[in-house]
Amino acid sequence: MGQIDEARRHLSADENYKPPQIRFDLFKLHELALSVINNGSTEQAQKLFNMAFDLEMQVSTIIESLENVYRTLGKLT
Repeated sequence: MGQIDEARRHLSADENYKPPQIRFDLFKLHELALSVINNGSTEQAQKLFNMAFDLEMQVSTIIESLENVYRTLGKLT
């Protein structure tokens, strides 16, 4: 169950039912991308790349955890 808990850590709402932080971070990334791409805001580019890298790592962790669960279920089926 540790793999499910790892995915939940990133995807579950907090105790006050606030959406997960990754949701807010993806919205912020979108906002930064619009600023950089549409407005040519080069001063935001490094922040965009750093945030994209951090989110990529989080999503990779979630995928890895769920793939482990998927493989275990596959052994049973």
